[in-house]
Formats: sequence, structure tokens, C-alpha cells
Amino acid sequence: MKNKLYFALATVLTLNNVLSAQAADSEWERFGDWEVRPVHGDMDPYTKVIIRTKFNEYIDPKKSPLFHRAEDLVFGFSIFNGRSMNIYTMVNFGGDNYWPTCDFNLASFRVGNSKPHYISTIDSPGDCDSVAMNGKTVAMFKSSKTAELKVHYRTGDISLAGFSSAYARALQLSHR
Repeated sequence: MKNKLYFALATVLTLNNVLSAQAADSEWERFGDWEVRPVHGDMDPYTKVIIRTKFNEYIDPKKSPLFHRAEDLVFGFSIFNGRSMNIYTMVNFGGDNYWPTCDFNLASFRVGNSKPHYISTIDSPGDCDSVAMNGKTVAMFKSSKTAELKVHYRTGDISLAGFSSAYARALQLSHR
């Protein structure tokens, strides 16, 4: 009887976690391969919007660390009040995107046969992972289908399908 009770409790908790994850996923608006979601707390004086997509890491099986699963990697941007934008990654990406470490300041990208460009623009000391909202990164992402990225120690690619629409929606949401 006790084992059945534990099993029933475990089943309910697992189902609750699955439903919570599905509810959290349903809060994201999808635009092609990109997702957009506002994140705003009761005490936040501004709206932060996350725009993200799946990062497909190039994995060398001989060097791949055992502690991460590449399919969990996400890359994108955080937009604050329609005025500033920073690189956004999930925790499992490694590196610290806060001052003074700023591990993503040297993140780079390439589209097609272009030369590599830095994603971030460091405008003033103390800035971390800032991205020009109307700069080269956004312009090239809008006009391309895929981009190859190097972020911290990870290299891979992202799809840019839907980026323009997702970016426009993120800007719209960030002004609320």
C-alpha cells in the first residue's frame, strides 16, 4: 500500500511538472524558429523581453563535456524598455554575462561567407554583452537565413527564420 501511495504521489508530481513546463512554453509567441516572451514583475519599472532560438552546437565527440546536452542550448537577446539589448543564453551555456567577467563580450558571428563580426558592442566601461539595437548584428540577422556563432567556448549555428518578425514583436512588447 505504501509503495502504491509513493507511486501515485510521484506520478502526480511528474504530471504537474510536465503541465507546468507546457504552460510555460505556451507563454512564448513563435515566429519561425524564434520565440518571444515579455518578462515583467510587479516591481519592475520597465518591461524586459526575451527573444530566443535553439543553438545547434558543433560537437567533437572526443572533446564534448559529459555534463551538458547540446539540444538544451538557447541563444538570443534580452531587450530592456526598447532602449537596450544584451546577449541572452541559458545557464548551461557556461560563462558569466555580468560585469566584471563579461564572458560573452567576444562572442562572434558569421553569415554566409562574410568575415566574422562581434555580436556585442562595448560602448562604455562596465557594459556587458551589449548589442546595438540598429547595428550590424541585427541588420545581418534580418537579411540572412542562418548564422554561425562562437559564444564563450561553444561554436554552432542558429536559424534566422522568423528573426525579423520576432525582433519587431519584441520591440513592440518592450515599449509597454
